[in-house]
Amino acid sequence: GELRVADLKEELRKLPAKRPVTLVMVQCHSGAFANLVLDPDLQDRPLCGFFAAPKERVAAGCTPSVLEEDYKDFTSYFFAALTGKDRVGRAVTKPDYNKDGKIGGDEALAYAQMVDESIDVPLCTSDVFLRKAQEGAERDMTFVDRPFSEIRALASPLQKRVLDSLREKLGSAVAGDDCLKVAVEDMNKRSVNGMRNSFQLERATIDKLNEGRRTLQEKFPGLRSRTATEWVSAAQEAVTYLDGEEATRQGLVTAITARDAAEKKNGADEVYGARMLRLLRTAKTVYLESKLRKSGDKNLIARLEKLRKRESESPLG
Repeated sequence: GELRVADLKEELRKLPAKRPVTLVMVQCHSGAFANLVLDPDLQDRPLCGFFAAPKERVAAGCTPSVLEEDYKDFTSYFFAALTGKDRVGRAVTKPDYNKDGKIGGDEALAYAQMVDESIDVPLCTSDVFLRKAQEGAERDMTFVDRPFSEIRALASPLQKRVLDSLREKLGSAVAGDDCLKVAVEDMNKRSVNGMRNSFQLERATIDKLNEGRRTLQEKFPGLRSRTATEWVSAAQEAVTYLDGEEATRQGLVTAITARDAAEKKNGADEVYGARMLRLLRTAKTVYLESKLRKSGDKNLIARLEKLRKRESESPLG
């Protein structure tokens, strides 16, 4: 099935008006649901949310790994921060950054933004509120022309921590005070290059993999089977066959090694790009909040502070 923003809105309206609700959504494009805090029918409710990705981006989580400890996504980091344990029970130092003895949703989000080693670009409802409640804010990119030191001076202690951590992980590319402009240029290059450079394999390697797959499937039809028993039996026969075909086996091993190396490089590039985007989004949130407070709009400022208070509370109660 599917869940639309309008569907979730109707479900939320069925709850008691004063019941606190925290949304934690980790699917692709989940940031679209943050718009609920702008809905006139919901804006007076104690509602906030945390999301794995902006409305225009996919999220991590679809992994070929069968080992739970290998999972790297927003969910893993966010709930590890809240509970002090990762998904397999290993201890994690709780990110009690303000030393108040509890972990707020905002601290768990900051932790995920800093340590997440996936393509996720986590955000919260106040991020979206600042972009949507002020006219033209979503398209406003003037913050990238500001020195990083100026943006950092405007940031809260938690935002400073996120900015500094991401900048450190990104390394020398963003070491200068013009790092926000550099980050935008980097993101634009990635967008222009697109899939052209996302998976770099020589045509000969791709052909070798496809040829090897077809040959083995023709010789062992069970490899096309969706039945586990048939597939495993065919795979065992294929392995025995390849043991006696040294040249064929070595050619496939070489091609698979090249493919794995390309996938690894592509994955590292995607994580690097996600960190760049986290840096830019955090800086923009800082800039837009400063702009809102300078505007003196008491209504919007009060709504922002209400959201921030909810986000600072623990989703676990």
